[in-house]
Amino acid sequence: MTKIQKTILIVLAIEALLLGIGLIVLYMEIGQNVQATEPTPMPTDMPTVVVTVPTPQPTAAPTMLPVVEIRIPAPGESPEVTVASPLVTGTPVYTATPTPEHAYVQMPTAAPVHTAVPSVPQGMAFTLSILGKTINVANNVEEDTLEKNPGWLPTSAKPGKEGTCVVYGHRNRNHLLVLKDIEVGDEIDVIMPDGKVYTYVVDKTEILDTNEAMHIPTVTGKHLILMTCYPFYYTGHAPQKFIATCTLRINGGT
Repeated sequence: MTKIQKTILIVLAIEALLLGIGLIVLYMEIGQNVQATEPTPMPTDMPTVVVTVPTPQPTAAPTMLPVVEIRIPAPGESPEVTVASPLVTGTPVYTATPTPEHAYVQMPTAAPVHTAVPSVPQGMAFTLSILGKTINVANNVEEDTLEKNPGWLPTSAKPGKEGTCVVYGHRNRNHLLVLKDIEVGDEIDVIMPDGKVYTYVVDKTEILDTNEAMHIPTVTGKHLILMTCYPFYYTGHAPQKFIATCTLRINGGT
């Protein structure tokens, strides 16, 4: 065997040895990967755990509710809330602040609102308050006077006195147009210069023709008659008269 042939055999033997070593290393790596991916078997002897949830017991509803008293603070103060604890039957016990559905709130009572009484202008006999409208009444029924205000008939009784008090006026909005809305049972206040107030109740309303004379009834008691032209909306001289007859409800003033 020649020297060249020996050298070739040695090279081939070395290559075969290296190939064998590479195959061994590759096999070992594949074995490790297979072991890593295999699932871990679950133990078959784990104990069984049973959880028991207690059933909630119904509770009786209270027959009395707590009372919350709220004090409205003055400017700069903090509000105060007081919870009263009445006797409660049943098992529940309120330990938290009661909600609105479990509490009565006692608020302070508001002061009554008083409506201001209109004052009587100087020189007027008195002032009428009819359905929220204020009407000043002069001291006579002269033509010049009635051009500006309704007038009180001086030969009739004064408001609040025995007899019948008579007031004349035109049917415009500054006089007695408000009578178009008056009904039986409505109240009319008469305010005097000294602050007294007489309240009359409408007994009846009637319409008279101009050729019918209006007679002041001579009846006992304290009455008020308001008279104006009719129809209320009419062009020219109205042919009729509208009369509202009232009776004093309160004897005396406020």
